[in-house]
Amino acid sequence: GDPAEKPANFEYPKERCLGPLFRVLKISNGAAANVNELTIRNGNVERTDSSPGDIGGGILNDGTLAVFDSSILYNRGANGGGIANRGTLTVANSKISNFSTFDGGGIANYGDLTVTNSTLSENGTGLVSEGKGGSIFNAGMATMTNSIVAKNTVYQGDGGGIYNTGIVTITNSIVAENEVNDYDGGGIYNADNATVTIINSTFYKNRAWANGSAIANAGQLARLSVVNSTIAY
Repeated sequence: GDPAEKPANFEYPKERCLGPLFRVLKISNGAAANVNELTIRNGNVERTDSSPGDIGGGILNDGTLAVFDSSILYNRGANGGGIANRGTLTVANSKISNFSTFDGGGIANYGDLTVTNSTLSENGTGLVSEGKGGSIFNAGMATMTNSIVAKNTVYQGDGGGIYNTGIVTITNSIVAENEVNDYDGGGIYNADNATVTIINSTFYKNRAWANGSAIANAGQLARLSVVNSTIAY
């Protein structure tokens, strides 16, 4: 695809989260917190100069965090526009829609992540430089159940829905209408030496301009298991 052409799904309005540099919430190492029935929005730790900025525009978690019945919206960061997790994170019955410069428009996970009954939609990354994982960048262990990953976009990079370098398990979920504009893995990009397991799930209308519209399983050591699932254009 032409890198100058904006992908069809990429409608993220940058002006919604431009402003002073601040993070809405930080959970320190050893601390525990619950976010319940809240909206976390408009955090911005993405710099505009030559430095890449910080991670976790909405939330940076280094401890133990549970997010219930909440919305994480219109935040920006270098990695993890909505949430950057380096501890233990649970997200349930929530909506996530954010933007990052590099990796993980919605969530950048470097620890343990559990997502249940949630929607990650209209997240984006890679508009300015190469990014990975429109909704989730996973470098740890991630489990997703009864959730939707849809209409996320990587403008330059891989993994329109999810980019995985760790271990991901997806069960009873939908991955749909995600897009990468130049590279691989419209729905999921599974990197070398990483593992993805998909159970009772549906993939449809994902798009990659190079390889793997639904799933790109990259490298000889990339492990992919698909059980009782539907993968369709």
